[in-house]
Amino acid sequence: MEWAGTDQTNGRNVWYVNDSNSPGGDFEFNGRGATYDYTKAQRKIIGDGIPNFYGGINSNLDYKSFSLALNFNYKIGGKLYDAAIKDVADDGYYWERIHSQYFIDESWSPSNPTGTLPVVSGRDLEDVNQISSRHLYDASFLRLKNVSLTYRIPNEILNRIRISNASIFFNGSNLLTFSKYKIADPEVNQYSTRGWEIPIAKTYTFGIDFSF
Repeated sequence: MEWAGTDQTNGRNVWYVNDSNSPGGDFEFNGRGATYDYTKAQRKIIGDGIPNFYGGINSNLDYKSFSLALNFNYKIGGKLYDAAIKDVADDGYYWERIHSQYFIDESWSPSNPTGTLPVVSGRDLEDVNQISSRHLYDASFLRLKNVSLTYRIPNEILNRIRISNASIFFNGSNLLTFSKYKIADPEVNQYSTRGWEIPIAKTYTFGIDFSF
C-alpha cells in the first residue's frame, strides 16, 4: 500500500486509496484521495529493488614514500524495504515494544505536532501484515569500502639497523557512507530487504611490516 504520511492535525496514518472505483477516498490529502483505513487502500507498484547502476571505483596514489589505495562501491537507484525498522517503529499492535530513537524523535504528539511519523496509540494496528511504502527507502549509496595508507621507511634509516625493507601501514574498511537513507546501513542483500542482520562494521588496522 502507498503510505501518504502522517496527518499533522491528529497524528494518524494516512493511506492513498489508489482506487479507480472510488478515487476520492474518504478525504483529500496532498491533492489525492486518501483514507485512515488501511483496508480501503489498493496496492500500487511504487518501485523495485533493482538499481539503475552499481559498481566500484579503485584508485592508487603514490607520493614519495607514501602510498594510498582507495576502494569505493556504489549503487544508484532501487529501493530497500526495512523490516527491522518497521519492528522498532510500530505505532499500533506492538506499540509497547522498545522503539528506535528515530521513531521517538519523529513520532507525532501534541508536543511534537510536526512529527513525520504517527502518534503511538495502539489503535491503528500497523503490524507485520500491513506492508506499505512507509518502510520503503531509496537504496542509493556511495561507500568508501577500503582504504590503505602505507609509509615506506627510507633506506638510509633502515641501513643503520640492518633491515632491508620496512613500512608502516593503516587499513580501514567501511569508514564513510553517503546515502539519503540515514537510519541504518543502505547496503542490503539481493532481495533488497533489511531484517535483523548484523550491520557491516567499521574496521581499523595499524601495523609495521619489515624484513631483514
